[in-house]
Amino acid sequence: EKVSPIIYQEALFLSQGRVEGGVVEGRLSDKVILRSAKQSEGSSCSIGKELALKLGVKKGDRLKVLVPDLKGKSNKVLTLQISDIFESGLYEYSSRYVYADLSYLQKQLGWGDRVSAFKVSVSDPLEAGEISRKIRSRISFPFFIKTWMTFNKNIFLAIEIEKAVMFVILSGIILVAIFNVVSSLVMIVIEKTKEIAILKAMGMANRGIANIFLWQGALMSVAGTALGVVLAFLGCYALARFRFIELSPDIYFLSYLPVEVRAMEVLVISVGMIFVSLFAAYSPARRASLLYPVEGIRYE
Repeated sequence: EKVSPIIYQEALFLSQGRVEGGVVEGRLSDKVILRSAKQSEGSSCSIGKELALKLGVKKGDRLKVLVPDLKGKSNKVLTLQISDIFESGLYEYSSRYVYADLSYLQKQLGWGDRVSAFKVSVSDPLEAGEISRKIRSRISFPFFIKTWMTFNKNIFLAIEIEKAVMFVILSGIILVAIFNVVSSLVMIVIEKTKEIAILKAMGMANRGIANIFLWQGALMSVAGTALGVVLAFLGCYALARFRFIELSPDIYFLSYLPVEVRAMEVLVISVGMIFVSLFAAYSPARRASLLYPVEGIRYE
């Protein structure tokens, strides 16, 4: 973990007659995006890509920032030179945030050594909730804690709803696949009625007949699952590499569709689909095993 002091201040950004609201955040100047060889006094800044497009600015331009003073009774206008334009992948940050040097903002705003907050970086983002509870147990009012999960609560709520809808859709697709397996094997049993009758007349046991169709169902399920996994991996690689599915960032908060392949989930789903397909093949196999030989050769 790493703890960094920051200044978090709502501000208005002005350039070429355009005005946009957002946040100016002061950070320690060890960040690469805040370094500037030409601006040794620390008046450089890094601006989000979407915000830069709205203001019509580019790297090297000057940006005016209107911020309230420490007491909030008057406003100050700061002039920052854009040393970098960043793309975070999150519309909320790319369209509203400007990062500047912490000590420069403290000096210009008259904050002295005061800061707005402390940012805690963790190695595992999923542990942020547990770490925040530990910190909360050691501090009291007026201090409070917010995690990246609480900041993006609406996003996660939307994702949960989408996951529920996708579960229903995928369940329907799986049911259709199961019916296809069953119907295919039933058709094979009907077409091979004569051959099944001959095998049984020659003394082949019911279990042996059933195993033939169970193995055929297993082959279909393994081949289908393997092909599906390969195509899914290729699709995920293409999405991650070329990002050809673009999203509207002002609606989805993301400019592209992110992809993450989890080996354990792929394994569980693959094994589960094979077992489901075997279960679907059981009924046609049992039907074939219970066929009377005389029924199969009656009309031959």
